Amino acid sequence: MPDFLKNELKIDDEVIYIKLIRTGSSSSRNVMFKGKIVGFTPKMVKIERQYTQESFVTGGIDTVTPYNVCKLNG
Repeated sequence: MPDFLKNELKIDDEVIYIKLIRTGSSSSRNVMFKGKIVGFTPKMVKIERQYTQESFVTGGIDTVTPYNVCKLNG
């Protein structure tokens, strides 16, 4: 599955990705995270969050579309 820059994504790749995070009952914002790919669905990438400066969204696994992902050291 290709990322935003058309690099092929594989399990254990380190990536930067964007995810929409809710910040209130009617507001949200795009946040950039660093993570490691742990799996795939037919259309999505499963990423384990490795680092963030946002204290309210630490850890966890995110599922994002591949065009919101960019492989590091691609």
